[in-house]
Amino acid sequence: MQIQNNRVITGGWTFQFIKDGLFFINHPDNHYHFNLKKNINCFPVNFLLAESESMAVLVDLGIGSLPNSFFVRCENSHHIPITRKIRHIQSNKLKAIFFSHLHLDHMGNYLEFAGLSYSENFKNIPCFVSRIEWEFRTLRLPKADEIYKKYYTELEQHIQLTEDGQEVLPDIETKYIGGHTPGHQIILFKTEENTVCYSGDIIATENQLYKNRSLPFDFDTEKSKQIRKILLSEGGKNQWIFALNHAPHV
Repeated sequence: MQIQNNRVITGGWTFQFIKDGLFFINHPDNHYHFNLKKNINCFPVNFLLAESESMAVLVDLGIGSLPNSFFVRCENSHHIPITRKIRHIQSNKLKAIFFSHLHLDHMGNYLEFAGLSYSENFKNIPCFVSRIEWEFRTLRLPKADEIYKKYYTELEQHIQLTEDGQEVLPDIETKYIGGHTPGHQIILFKTEENTVCYSGDIIATENQLYKNRSLPFDFDTEKSKQIRKILLSEGGKNQWIFALNHAPHV
């Protein structure tokens, strides 16, 4: 394994988190303000780019240009379209997008918003999400706002539903775990040297990694804690590399 310029290189794969910005979720203008803890006032959002010689995949997509009162950008830099951030990737090399779950800070870059119009950033790229997650979100869709409905309408054309333990692409396996959302899945890259585990929002920060603390949006807090113990135990025994999307420096 090598670490070079914020990249992890192992078993013929290169893993790199790409920054999507810093955001408030505990903002005075946010109607969720009084339900959130002060220590999550500002948090980083990132998406994962994984490349081998023959393919590239993206895991979760960040917030992007999503017009949204829930997340407020808290830095001076403007949104940069995801297509510019990964323009070094040949279009025919990008084979798939994986979603750990369907919260908007993990799927926002799928569409590019400009005023009242939007366009697709990814066409003809299959998007993999767990069957349970898709079915759960679909049931809630009638109560969602119009932006969320747009995402689902566009995603539905490209979505492919995964089952527990499915090898979706060579060396890439999805595993259903639940907890943070009913259909949350992790993505395992089983390289020749190490297994790299993208754990989504089950293990996404230092506090979750070291102290087993839950996020305020966990659907099932107790189950999430149990899942973290199991994942960290299995990862420790098998020397996994954990990729933390909300704390990429760890």
